[in-house]
Amino acid sequence: MVNYKIIANQSITPSTQLLTVQYVQGERLVCRAGQYAAINGYKGRRAMPIRCFSIVTSPTDTDFLQFSMRVKGHFTKAVASLPVGDMVHVQGPYGGFVINR
Repeated sequence: MVNYKIIANQSITPSTQLLTVQYVQGERLVCRAGQYAAINGYKGRRAMPIRCFSIVTSPTDTDFLQFSMRVKGHFTKAVASLPVGDMVHVQGPYGGFVINR
């Protein structure tokens, strides 16, 4: 599990959220295009469940990760309300839907 700090959490359409997080500590995630990661955070003192989302940043950027999500359910609404500066935990990357060179 890697710790990241939320540096931006913006609505890019009425139903789509873009979460941008910056690496803080732990083993850096090295991902490939097409992979996803599991994220969770805290709402107050209560841990949020872990959910998986596609990574939308370039694999060459190891200091930041971005996740785009459709805001529809309880979890995505909770993520959309997380303030800048909060910490989230990221696990992964996962998935084999990548280009086979």
